[in-house]
Amino acid sequence: MSKDVSLQVDAFIARLRRRQTVGSFNVAIESAKILHNVVSGSRWPDQDHLIDLLQHVGRRLIAAQPGEIAVANAVRRVLNIVREEATKLPLPENPKEFREQLRAGVKQAILDMIDDFLHSGPHIASQALQHVHPNDRVLTFGWSKTVLEFLKEAGKLRKFQVMVVEAAPACSGHQMAVELATAGIDTTLVTDAAVLALMPKVDKIILGAHAVTADGGMIATAGSLLVAEVAKACKRPIIVCSGMYKVSPLGLMQQQEVLSLNSCPNGVYDFEEGDVVERVEVVNPHYDFVPAELISVLVTNMGTHPPSYMSHMLDDVYSKLDLVI
Repeated sequence: MSKDVSLQVDAFIARLRRRQTVGSFNVAIESAKILHNVVSGSRWPDQDHLIDLLQHVGRRLIAAQPGEIAVANAVRRVLNIVREEATKLPLPENPKEFREQLRAGVKQAILDMIDDFLHSGPHIASQALQHVHPNDRVLTFGWSKTVLEFLKEAGKLRKFQVMVVEAAPACSGHQMAVELATAGIDTTLVTDAAVLALMPKVDKIILGAHAVTADGGMIATAGSLLVAEVAKACKRPIIVCSGMYKVSPLGLMQQQEVLSLNSCPNGVYDFEEGDVVERVEVVNPHYDFVPAELISVLVTNMGTHPPSYMSHMLDDVYSKLDLVI
């Protein structure tokens, strides 16, 4: 890599470690841009050396923030792009010409991928009227930009009610409720404890995802599993909104490091409580895993599909050679 590209990679790694770049959408876009610069600003003789270089950079990005699954997804998609672009080109008679054609093809494909990421939210929101009907009573959990845009799009043409579970202790649902109410949608903020009592009055549940696993399950804000279990008991459908950049080719067992992440326990137990804090270990999980059997459909930028169909969609964007980077 050139010195300039190396500095860009180091700077992005620092931002990931310091949590200055957060959220699946942001890290997916930034990861793709960095990898585009690596392809553009590095010397490599053939596709094998380029793949080795991208794997090396990818491992560093993933290690900087293992909880951001979208980083690994972006790396795997770029690796698959290199393999596909290389197969499109004729057998190399002139190595330099082949290299430059491959470089141009990979760069353009990465730009197309970034454009796909940027438009994933609007594509998901455009399907809202298929799922939100007049006078529906919808329940959602915490904050999700994707779900927010989905409901706002439905709210342009239809009247319905939304109950937002606050998602304590972070209470990200407060921001969600304010945003929905500002958009003119009938919104009620409720506590997590009210989910069981409210569920029989709800028509459907719409949730956002931090990541989607290969089997169609999802990793989401802690508390999402509670909502999903109650919805199943009350026979209410669960709709999950997720861009394809969040869908991982790995299963649950390969994502245990993410599920073991904990948030600051201060929201659960105040550090000022005195000497009790010194004798108590307080665990405040950051994520839940919601299995595929609790999810009715996944609304993605590539359409609406049952969870079982995710494994087929993954074949279009990932190579099995890149499951382990």
